[in-house]
Order: sequence, then structure tokens, then C-alpha cells
Amino acid sequence: MALGVRFNNYNLEVTSTCCTVPDNPISKLMYYLNSVCTVVDLRNSIPGLERLTNYMAYRNITDRELLLLIRLCELLSPMILIDKVFFRNARLCGDSLNRFYNLRTIQHTIAAARSIVVGNRRVSVNKIMVYQPTWFQNNYYGPLRFIKVLLNM
Repeated sequence: MALGVRFNNYNLEVTSTCCTVPDNPISKLMYYLNSVCTVVDLRNSIPGLERLTNYMAYRNITDRELLLLIRLCELLSPMILIDKVFFRNARLCGDSLNRFYNLRTIQHTIAAARSIVVGNRRVSVNKIMVYQPTWFQNNYYGPLRFIKVLLNM
């Protein structure tokens, strides 16, 4: 089921909070997964997800958890989420590279999914995220490439 979004609606409810992500590829990838979990309801779907999204505790994840993090991030890649729950809009980002908005407060004009299929499961969409393109380079593509080279994957 599609839901519409009008980006010129000035009554949008911003739900973002300012955060500092450690300058580490693992932490940045964990932050990406945390951002996905902010917009898509995966919390009860994946055991141990809290550890994989706690980007401030990136030093505490095990090698096995790192491999799971990589697999989840590849499964939840920007390519399948852009124009469904992630929307490019620099104006709505303000002075940030990304910003989250409550889905229920947004009016309808362009397609945003109410639910999406992840793997073989349909999951609810709670919010949307607007972004500037460098956000994905900083928090997904660059860190994932670095970690995979490091692990010879």
C-alpha cells in the first residue's frame, strides 16, 4: 500500500535528534542500520538487533556480529529503500545530512510505502528519512567497502 508525501507541507513533525557518530567504519555502518530501524519496524524481527544498532558501542561487537551487520546492511541497502522510506531532499534536511519525520503527519503526494518486504517478511514503516547524497557515502557505501576490503570479502 502506498502513502503519499508532500514535501512542501510546513506542518511536518521532525523527530530527529542530533547525534555524534564515532569516526569508525563499523560505527558508521551500525548507525546506518540504526537509521533503517528508525524508519522500519525491525526491532522484534531480528534477535540481538539492539547490539548491532548501538553505534556508540561499536568496539563491543564480535566478529560474528560484524558479519551479521554486513549481511543485514546489504539486505537493507539504500537501493531498496530509496523512494520508499528514504527521500532525497536537501531543503528538508536543513543543516544536517539527514532528518527523520513522523509518517502520520505527512500529507500525500509522492510514493512512500506503509510497509515494505525485507527478506521474506513484510514490515511496517514508522517514519521517513530525508537525506543528502553524502549521507549514504559517509554511513553506508564507504564504511561497507572499507570493512569488506579489511575482511577480504
